Amino acid sequence: MRTRRFGIAFAFVCLASASARAGTLHVPDPGLGITTLQQALTAASAGDTIVLAAGVHLGNAQVSGKAGLRIRGAGTTKTVLDAMPSAPTPSGPALIADDCDGLRLERLTIRHARAATGSGAGVVVTNSDHVELDRVLIVDCEEAGVQIAGNFATLTQCEIVGCEGGIDLASDFASVTKTAVRNDRLRGIGVLGSDVTVSKCTVRSIRVGSGISITGERPTVTKCVVEAVHADDSSAISTTGSDPDIAKNKIAGAFNGLFVVYGANGLVRGNVIEDCAGSGIRFGAVAHDLDVRDNVVRRCGTNGAPAVWIDGDTERLTGNVVQDCAGSAFVVFSSNCVLRKNRAERCGKDGFNVETGVLATTLDANVAVGNHGEGFENSGTATVLTKNTAKQNRTEFADDGTLGTVSGNSFSTVSAPTPVLD
Repeated sequence: MRTRRFGIAFAFVCLASASARAGTLHVPDPGLGITTLQQALTAASAGDTIVLAAGVHLGNAQVSGKAGLRIRGAGTTKTVLDAMPSAPTPSGPALIADDCDGLRLERLTIRHARAATGSGAGVVVTNSDHVELDRVLIVDCEEAGVQIAGNFATLTQCEIVGCEGGIDLASDFASVTKTAVRNDRLRGIGVLGSDVTVSKCTVRSIRVGSGISITGERPTVTKCVVEAVHADDSSAISTTGSDPDIAKNKIAGAFNGLFVVYGANGLVRGNVIEDCAGSGIRFGAVAHDLDVRDNVVRRCGTNGAPAVWIDGDTERLTGNVVQDCAGSAFVVFSSNCVLRKNRAERCGKDGFNVETGVLATTLDANVAVGNHGEGFENSGTATVLTKNTAKQNRTEFADDGTLGTVSGNSFSTVSAPTPVLD
């Protein structure tokens, strides 16, 4: 895989040169004796376009060392590349490509890949940059629908249905847009790489692993819908890398909703997370300096986990709303965090809870209403309480830690609150 800028620039030159002499091959083409995709790939030169006619094309096709190839069907539901599941032995992927920078697949269905001595994924591409899949449907494969190793991988308007896994990419600068993964056993969309964008995608009914998982710096996940991720201790969306941007996603029916395992200086904003057994939003102990704003978490925490689990120092939470969750709404496990203008409503335990050993948490202008535990509970050290409101909770305030500045709060007590111990 070419990871250096020189290699990428060189690949562009090769692709441009290939395009200048590109030709078109048709499958079938009786005049040239081409009846299969494999025959067309063997005859093709770099930069050629292979047009697959409507119908079912059988075979396990392989190609290597041809940049800029384009394989185009007559339409996603019209052209099918079948990996021959009825063969005496499993045939492997429907298509295997290596060292094919600029490979493009479009407007076809791929199905029935079965593991032979190697992979049972639908499409396997290695050592290839700028691979594109556009309007490709992949169904009923024994491993992932698609596996790509190469930078700048792009999937647009694709769909993976009923495979062992969804999309596996090892790719910096990858982009997955308007793509759906449904009814797969393993994770939906998994990417190992930096500067990755997953946008406007749908992931539903994953039995093992995360819905969308990105490991690498500067991950972006926006406007996705992730539902029914059933595995224990998995997450609908998880990121591991600095500067995440996780925005305007809708999550429902997962174990954990959104888990930032590691992420510094990132933004988590405008997400709606509902009906998760664990936490709706969780930050790992090595996550820090995140800006978390305007998210909504509802009906989460049936296993007793906090709806918003705040680990990692110096998190900033503003304008978030937690409603009707089984456990506590906001629980702070790390120091120097600031919670401002958040709401905790009708939760089964506390509205806001600062844990033992946590230093210098600031709670400012937050509201806790109708929770079954304390509106605000402090076990931390030098906790600042200013302009907070607690009403209709089992107890408005409890303190068995130490307080810093206390002013302008509307609790059942006045000024510095009297400790109320459970």
